[in-house]
This record gives sequence, structure tokens and C-alpha cells, in this order.
Amino acid sequence: MQEEEVELAYPHVKRAYELDPTMPEAAFLLSVAKAMKGHYDEALPLLEDTIRLKPDFHEAHYNMAVIYLELGQYEEARTAIDRAIEIEPKESYLELQNSLIH
Repeated sequence: MQEEEVELAYPHVKRAYELDPTMPEAAFLLSVAKAMKGHYDEALPLLEDTIRLKPDFHEAHYNMAVIYLELGQYEEARTAIDRAIEIEPKESYLELQNSLIH
């Protein structure tokens, strides 16, 4: 779901989530679409749902950290990125973690 395709993908992602809100991937993709549209307040609960349904979904923890950072909620961002790194220590996650330390 690239930035220029969000508007086209949004109805499909929303429908997938409505059909099965217990599918973590659907909640995650809908959260991405909402975040890309700047609707962070709507994206966060979807990420929380994703993590509740699939606690090891490291991408959801990472995205949550990015959104918290956008909102200026640095402690929450640190907690979320730390959890993402516990699950999958990807270079981009470590870079975000490092930027939150300094």
C-alpha cells in the first residue's frame, strides 16, 4: 500500500477488516491506511487490536512507535520500539530506538 495508492486501497482494506476484525493483518493494514491519511487517533486502537490478536507482530509495535513519536509521546514510543526489537531486531527499528535515546 504505497502512499499514492492509499485512496484506492482504503475501501478494500476497510472491507477486509469489517469482514473479519479478528484477522491481525486486516487490522494492521487498516491502521497503516489511517496513519498514512494522518488519522493517528484511529490508527492506534487498530494497532492495539493487532497486537492483542498477535502479540509478536513486530511491525505493529514499530508502527505504534512511529505514531507515538508523531504525537510527541516519547515514552510510549520507546516502549513500543523496545518491544518491536525484542521480537525482531531489524536495523530500522534499532535506528528509531537510537534516535529516541538522543
